[in-house]
Amino acid sequence: ANYTPTIELKPEDEGYQEAYQAALDAYYSQVQEKVKAARAAYDALTEEQKAAFDATVLAKLTALEELIAMREQADVLPNEDTVAMIGNDEYSSLNDAITAAPDNGIITLVKDCSLTSVQNLNGRSITIDGGSEKHHIDANGTHINVNGNLTFQNVSMDVYNTPQGHWMYFYLSQGSSLEFVNSTVTVDGSNAPDNCTVMYYPEPYQEAAHFTLDNSSFIASNCDGNGISWGGGAKDGFNTITVINGSTLDISHCAAKTIGGGGIIGTFEVTVKDSILKSHDNSSYGSNGSHFYFTNATVDFSNNETHGLSAGNLIVKDSIITAQNNGYYGVCATGDFYVDNASTLNVTGN
Repeated sequence: ANYTPTIELKPEDEGYQEAYQAALDAYYSQVQEKVKAARAAYDALTEEQKAAFDATVLAKLTALEELIAMREQADVLPNEDTVAMIGNDEYSSLNDAITAAPDNGIITLVKDCSLTSVQNLNGRSITIDGGSEKHHIDANGTHINVNGNLTFQNVSMDVYNTPQGHWMYFYLSQGSSLEFVNSTVTVDGSNAPDNCTVMYYPEPYQEAAHFTLDNSSFIASNCDGNGISWGGGAKDGFNTITVINGSTLDISHCAAKTIGGGGIIGTFEVTVKDSILKSHDNSSYGSNGSHFYFTNATVDFSNNETHGLSAGNLIVKDSIITAQNNGYYGVCATGDFYVDNASTLNVTGN
């Protein structure tokens, strides 16, 4: 354990650290082979021979095995300025790690960090994992162009101030997906421009994009543009919003400067299962035509200046729907409208 390699280079010489580590690794490799051979020889003894074996020698063998195991399992501490890792590669900024990540790459955060604007997914699938400590991401003035598949898991994240050079915090390009797993996100547009929107989907007739919350919370407020909105209908199917496994999506106090805007603006396919959806206190619609599918959901579309829950299809199973004190209808549906006998609708004061 206290072995010090002898090498020809001096500590101040170039390449000293690499040579020292190589010599140390070679020494431990030799020791490990000898320990393995000693253990194999002991295991080959008969029970009678083992009973007569020198207990002191056996204890030394066991101690060496434990030392080798500890060395193999020990985590190599990253450099002090490292905030993210991809495998054994270290990065001093999360943006650098995103740039370097391969398709299907996993970026592991090793400390809290900041995130500036992201433009360069380029079709890649990337996961950013905050680990057991759920490291925090400070997204001050950040615009994220999700032109690929981006997953945040085990993180907390604050998004605020003016998104750099843009009027939305998250843009979902055609065919893209944004997912938060076991994460907590707040978006606050209080200090953003009048047209700032939380999340914007592709322009018309493009491949659908997808936003998912899985055991996560996404609280968005004070965007004078919209909450979640679109450029138009997808080429095939629908752009989707999925809220599952104990998640919460809460959109409020949006659209103060946007006529006809609101919380969820456009025709999305919105699935909420075992989770909470709120779109409330917006300066126009809570929603204006999405297809909603609620199962064991708690839903609140109250205190919006025009319609509360305005839907195409509205399918409600084992859920509680509240739509109170809206300026126009509390709940309206232009397509299929089904409510099962395990559900409750609280629709008053509209």
